[in-house]
This record gives sequence, C-alpha cells and structure tokens, in this order.
Amino acid sequence: MKTSHLAAIIVVILMVAAAVMVLRRGEEKAVEGTIAEIVENLQACGSVNVAHWWTIDVEEQGFNKLRDGMRSMYPNISFTPVPVPGGAGGNMPPKILPSLIAGTNIPASFQSHPGYEVARYGGYLRSLNDLWDYDNIAERVPAIVRSLCSLNGNYYLVPVGIHKTNVIFYNKQVFAQLGITPPSGPMTFEEFFDLCDLIKQRAQERGLNIYPLEVGDGMGTDWAATQIIETIMAGYDIQLYEDFINGRATADRLRPVLELFKRYLSYAPDDHKARNWAEACGQLFNGRVAMYMHGDWANAYFKNRGWTPGVEYGILPAPGTENLFGLVVDGFVVPKGGNVVSGLRWVHSYTTLQVQTMFNPVKGSVSPYTDVPDSIYTDDYSRGVADELKREQTRFYPSFTHGMSLPNEVLYDLHPKISEFVEYQNVEQSASAIVQVLGRGTYSISWNIV
Repeated sequence: MKTSHLAAIIVVILMVAAAVMVLRRGEEKAVEGTIAEIVENLQACGSVNVAHWWTIDVEEQGFNKLRDGMRSMYPNISFTPVPVPGGAGGNMPPKILPSLIAGTNIPASFQSHPGYEVARYGGYLRSLNDLWDYDNIAERVPAIVRSLCSLNGNYYLVPVGIHKTNVIFYNKQVFAQLGITPPSGPMTFEEFFDLCDLIKQRAQERGLNIYPLEVGDGMGTDWAATQIIETIMAGYDIQLYEDFINGRATADRLRPVLELFKRYLSYAPDDHKARNWAEACGQLFNGRVAMYMHGDWANAYFKNRGWTPGVEYGILPAPGTENLFGLVVDGFVVPKGGNVVSGLRWVHSYTTLQVQTMFNPVKGSVSPYTDVPDSIYTDDYSRGVADELKREQTRFYPSFTHGMSLPNEVLYDLHPKISEFVEYQNVEQSASAIVQVLGRGTYSISWNIV
C-alpha cells in the first residue's frame, strides 16, 4: 500500500476515534494575541515547565538540546523540565491524566506519541492548528507523519523527531575476535540464528565470555522486550502485525513469533533484566555481546562514545524487515489548562532549523521536517533513514511498543504479559494470554499497512 493511501485511512479513522472519546473536555485558559504575536515575542518573560520521558543517556542529552534551543530563542523565559521516566512514554498518561482531570499542576507542555496515545487525552489538549499553519508544518512533514498527528481534523501534537525501530547493531571487533565475517546485508531469521550459533560456538572454543545478543529490558525499560517481539512480528509476517494492532490476532498465529523470540532470548545473558537499553548498548560497546536488536536511538549512544558507523560497528535491518520502517514519532502537546502561551512558544521553538539541527544528531533521530537538509547528519545510516522517510513508496508500520498503534488499555497489560513470557518462556500460555489482552481493547483506529 502506498503511503498516501495509508495516510488517508489514518485520517478518516482518527476522526472516528475522536468522536468516541469519553474524557470530558478541559477548561482552556484565555490566551491573548494571535499565534504570530505569541511566538514572535522573543523578549517575553515568564516560565515554562515541560514533562518528558527522555531521562537516559543520549535521550537526556537530546532533550537538553531542545531546552537550550528554547532558552536561546526566548532568553527571558525560565525553563523547568519535569522528568517522567520509563515505559517508552507509557508512564506519562497515568502521571498527567490526574492533573488534567483535577485541573492542577498541569505542565505547559508534555511529551506524547501520536495515534492512540494522543487520543487518550481527549478534550484536554489545545488544538495546535494555528501553530501548524504559522510554521507551515503540514507542508513540511511527510504524509504519514501529518496523518498520525491529526485527530478529528485538528492537530494536537507537534512532531520533533523520528526513529526507526527495526535495527540490528553489531560490534565489528567482536566478529574479528571470533574469526567471523560480519553480515554484509539483510538476513532471514534462520541466517540470523545460524550466525548466533556460530558466535556462541566460537566464543566457547576461545574461552571468551561473549554472548550473541542482548535484551536490555530491566531497570524500568521492560518495553525493550516488547519492542523485540514487535520487530520479530513485523519481520515474520507483516499481515500478522497489521491484524495484531487491529486486535484480530489469534494464539495460533502468535506462537511462531513467540518461538522466534524464545530463540532470541536463548542467546542473551541470563541477567539481561539487570540492564536498561543503554546499559545493553554498553554490553555491545564493551565487547561482551556481539549484536543487539533495538531502535536507532542506540546509534547516538555509540557515536557519543566515539564510535563511527561502519568502522567500529555495523547497522543492519532486523530479519525480514529490509523493506519496512518501524515508525516512532516523538512530539509534544499543549494542554488547555496549563501555561498555554509558554507551551506554544516551546513547541514552536523546535520546529526551527536551528533547533532541529541541534537536537536530532544528538538524539539519534531524524527530523520530521523535509526542509531540514540531510547535511545535518554525520553518518550514512541517518542520511539513509531521512531519505526513507521522504520516499512515498516506503512501507511504514507504526510502533505499538511506543503507544501509537494499540489502545492504551491493551498496551499497559501487554508489557507485563511479555515480561512473564521472558521469565517463563511458555509459548502456549503466553500466546493465549496476549490474545486475551488484545480482546479487552477498544479499537477506534483501523490500520491498513499491507
């Protein structure tokens, strides 16, 4: 399916999603002035508090670049970050919703993903149509991003960065140490696991404590395991992925995915839950593991430590996903009951070329804005992802791990079920349990990605 077709479907269905939301509307604070008068007042005074979940390693460094950009643009506005760590953003709704409902302690802006995650906040968000018009955002972002950010014909989220989830990183020195030629291109699952077997065998023969794979699902990042299942599912059968996010998967169809994930886990250290995703990257960086299936924010982790893609490490698509783009859209929203004027200045600030250039190379993301030149990226991988994002024929699948394509009530129950599978690895039991979780969702968005 072409991106334009998918985008049109998302727009229509998100309009339906907005119509069935049951959360009551929040009270919008009066705002004086047009959007131009607000964002062009560079000498404005006041404060802005922004809730975010980027609290680990290069994530935090990326957020600090956004903060610096805001301070540079509006030097008289004091900036206060409100960290809400964990859960790939899943901890934000339970933190923010009580404040929105009570009308107290509401930040000027908070981080969100589009799709189901934004829909959860119902009528508590200010429409950002005027800002989208002022900054010409609709003309500057790809159709898929534009559609995901739209709800009932309105824009409630301003995108800041794009990530790709279906990536494998590998340590080239480890391969050399084991006498193995690194993979030169996309692999099937069998080729991938054959390579894992060879790594394990060579490490044992040489008396080296090297593991083929990592997970990084501990210390508040249990979502990393969910993301691996997500990536395996897309690579195994993209039709199954589409059915899964539409709530139509069956236990019989999920079993092969869980079997593949079980094989993946068999090549990881037993103590993988002692590390978060960044610490799992550290295992690869330090030569204790050979490969890691993760999102491409890991690219920033390695580059930040002096590595160069293609020199010390390589990057490949996950098995079966060479023609797919596992999509994560990060952005921020402005609640009606907060400091709306400061919130508007905040989300405007990072749409500028200056702040996009400061932020994305540090965070490891690519800009959602197609007028940002590829020259801001310092490696071929990032330039390639930026090109994929702009191509009409690119086949995107929206991440459910990151709250975009599954109802929140499903996702909150899904993470623990996957953690249970990681611990007990009972394929039959977990397949049935996951299907039961899917069955409890209200599916107001219909995805068509095949």
